[in-house]
Amino acid sequence: MPKVLIADDSMAVRKVAERLLVQAGLEVALASSGEEALAWLAKERADVIISDVIMPGRSGYDVCTFVRSQAGLADTPVLLISGIVNDEVAKQVELCRANGVLKKPFQGSSLQDKVKELLAQRQPAAPAEPPPQPEPAPAAPAVTLSAPPSPPPVPEPKPVAAAAPPVFTPPPPAPVRPAPVVAPASTFAPPPPAAPAYDPTQTSRIDLSQTTKVYRITEEKLQAFRQAVARVKDLETALAEEQAQSARLYEQLEATGQEGGGGERVRQLESMLAEEQKRSAQLTKRVEELERALVAANDRVGQIAKLLQTGS
Repeated sequence: MPKVLIADDSMAVRKVAERLLVQAGLEVALASSGEEALAWLAKERADVIISDVIMPGRSGYDVCTFVRSQAGLADTPVLLISGIVNDEVAKQVELCRANGVLKKPFQGSSLQDKVKELLAQRQPAAPAEPPPQPEPAPAAPAVTLSAPPSPPPVPEPKPVAAAAPPVFTPPPPAPVRPAPVVAPASTFAPPPPAAPAYDPTQTSRIDLSQTTKVYRITEEKLQAFRQAVARVKDLETALAEEQAQSARLYEQLEATGQEGGGGERVRQLESMLAEEQKRSAQLTKRVEELERALVAANDRVGQIAKLLQTGS
């Protein structure tokens, strides 16, 4: 039975992934940190390794880099999982040579399908059967050939004197006529237009109005930037609370399953857990949108600051 190692610092994620893979007929081993996963790999072998990207101590990138550096583990598929999948995460996944990244929370059977795909890629193809050898053809009867009679000697040809090559006489050169002299055409370039007279009063008035407008835009952008930062902090706090609530629901669900019975209570907990996961995914998406807005606002503030420095 194929064995899968799951490394994640969240007990809720480990339990969900373990339940999905056991249902798919796979053997599962769990690790709560990157160090624990590396210690397990030093003694055991896994057919597929699943690791969270962000963990205390050793990250999922460190786990993948260690696997690729070991001769006995280098060909083991590594699947990274993360709550946020953006360009930076994709770049780090490519640098550590992981086999892919999957977004949390898992949607449907996405985790099961990805693990099965990695296992199928790792299994070597069956060797092709050698083609049937053709039966040897029967040997032809031996035929004895007599040597042909030698031809009569051919008389050597007599040498013939070569004809003298024709002598080529070049024609006389044609007379050279002097080229007519053409006077260069005179070019007239109009003088450049005179620069307008410098008016310090007019210049000061224009610079002052532009500076006032730039300061007003800067203050508005800074205010919007502060509001966005406060909103991101609020969403991050709400997301942390949702994740803590999900962990508590998983603990209650596990405790109910160990006590036995309570089928109705288990279904209620599973329903509440699904709702918490949905809200957590929505909050994660909102945090990503605000982070992108913060980056754009920060770039705009930097551009305005450069304009102020140029104007001064």
